[in-house]
Amino acid sequence: MKRFFALLILLAFTVRVLSAVSALIVYVASYKDTSILPLPFARKDALNMKEVLSRIPGVKIELLENPAGGDLIREFKKWIRGAKSGDTFIFYYAGHGISKGGEFYFIPSDADPEDEYVWIPFNRLKGYVKEYAPFDVKVVWLIDACYSGSVVKGRPLRAIRIEKEAFHADTNQVIITSSTGNEISHEMSDGSGGVFTVALVEGLKGAADSDRDGWIESGELYSYVEKRVEELSGGQQHPMRRGEGDIKIVANISGKLKELDKKLFDLYFAGKLSELEYKNMKALIEGRSCTGEWVEKLKKGIDDYLSGKIAFEAFVEYVVKVYAGKVKCGLEATEGSTQKEAEEEYVQERTAFLKLKPANDLAKGAKVYIDGKYAGEIGGELFVKEIPAGKHEILITSEKIEDIKLDVEVGEYEAYE
Repeated sequence: MKRFFALLILLAFTVRVLSAVSALIVYVASYKDTSILPLPFARKDALNMKEVLSRIPGVKIELLENPAGGDLIREFKKWIRGAKSGDTFIFYYAGHGISKGGEFYFIPSDADPEDEYVWIPFNRLKGYVKEYAPFDVKVVWLIDACYSGSVVKGRPLRAIRIEKEAFHADTNQVIITSSTGNEISHEMSDGSGGVFTVALVEGLKGAADSDRDGWIESGELYSYVEKRVEELSGGQQHPMRRGEGDIKIVANISGKLKELDKKLFDLYFAGKLSELEYKNMKALIEGRSCTGEWVEKLKKGIDDYLSGKIAFEAFVEYVVKVYAGKVKCGLEATEGSTQKEAEEEYVQERTAFLKLKPANDLAKGAKVYIDGKYAGEIGGELFVKEIPAGKHEILITSEKIEDIKLDVEVGEYEAYE
């Protein structure tokens, strides 16, 4: 019996290792031919995709920036050759694309707008999948093209029409494009990126997991993105899907991350983790920037815990307590800012914990306002809220008790009780 049990564990571990998820993220934001319109949002969109996929355990990511045609072909072939039976491969493209004669073409950075023979046919990439990947490898194509409505300055919109017949999904493949027909792929007014990729990122963070089974499937992702893009574009943009069946793309870890944060907070509150250890772990969980030689150890530990490779107790004992106090974490650096600026901003945003303990049952259910904003209710034995360090006005109000007003001032790593 013991041998049989051990064999089952070995087989389960082997399947987990071999069934991998790999993503190739490609963007082309600038072109050697100055007559081709640059696409500054392509870079932002690609980096947003990289960031969300990097938060999912087990996803291997490669980023290809402004590739020439030869570079795109070479890197794609190298990438798809790494596929093993049962793997899921995600290809994301942000840049110009052209449909012509029933074929879709990717436009590399060294493209000649007048010479289609130097464009990259979509069918060529799909051909490499057939040639190099095992038959049961699943491929999800996410294509965010036609940002500005025209590839070449002054050329008409019809040049980049997305023809439905140009997209055919082979077996075990799904294609999702940013728009249909001659629609323009719109950008967010706040500069956060193209609406298609914004919707993709939201969906991959967990919003697309409509059945709450812990997986983002291709059908769920498309359903979410279709509705979200229509909403964000005011009905002017409609994504398109090709391919039969559902492909499990990635795990939905948003709930698991929130649960992990809560578990670590409970340990901190119980005095089993230091404030610094908890705050650094919270920063990593939320995707904020951290520096130090042990950051990768902590990230791997989080991935191992989320994927079930390590128990929570072992994760805390051999990862959190060993490494969390040895790194420095700040806010996530924005585009154009440096890590140093992000860390300085983090220092200015120090936080502390406000803890309110009701003296009797009359205080339970009271509403708490911090600086005039509703912060929650005192629902149990203790109300805890993370607040910025500094001066605050606290109002506790209930029909059962008289209003209580407090003026407090707290510093970093302090608790006001």
